[in-house]
Amino acid sequence: MDSPINFRFKHILRLIFSIVFFINFDSVLGSLKFELNPDRPKCFFEELYNGYVMMIKWKVSGVDESDPKKLGNFLNQIQIYIKKENSSEVLKREYLKAEKGKFSFNSDSDDTYRICVSYHGGWKIPYQAIIGLKISSENMDQPDLSKAIKLEDIDSVHRKTTEIIEGAKQYIEVQKSELNREDYTAKDHILFSRSFYYVTVFQVIVIVGLGLYQVFNFRKFLASNTF
Repeated sequence: MDSPINFRFKHILRLIFSIVFFINFDSVLGSLKFELNPDRPKCFFEELYNGYVMMIKWKVSGVDESDPKKLGNFLNQIQIYIKKENSSEVLKREYLKAEKGKFSFNSDSDDTYRICVSYHGGWKIPYQAIIGLKISSENMDQPDLSKAIKLEDIDSVHRKTTEIIEGAKQYIEVQKSELNREDYTAKDHILFSRSFYYVTVFQVIVIVGLGLYQVFNFRKFLASNTF
């Protein structure tokens, strides 16, 4: 059996290992580390909005086990489950199958969720196990950006945008007016072309008629002056 000094020394080494792990595993900020206690769940809270995703990563350290089967049996007695703050219904449960891993959770409502870790292997844990937990989400302080942004912060942008929109509306009205004038001009051109066509046809008919009339008179003149 280890002496109290050796036991404390090993415990300090395990804590140092846990801290080093978290520096490599992810940012120290937002990371949690704690000892496992038999049948004493430890819960943490995270606020999520509807449709948001939460990622949970874990790492168990301090387990000195060379037998993979015993290690698997021990880890399988550790579970991470998620509940709503004011509900006893388990929304998702994950049994540990390895010393480290991760899983995701999708929220279906705006609520505060409990992320709990528990060990159900009896009243004694065979190892001085320390579990590291990293909870990250795409949460934001205010999903309604129209309320989060102050009016004075975007007033100049809003004013400039309004001016651009009003200018575009005026330009569109001018284009519509030009198109209407072009339509009227096209109609006038069509009427003028038709009038010119009719006048030209009438002139041709008159010229042909005058020519025939002159030929007829010339023949009549020749017939009346026969020698």
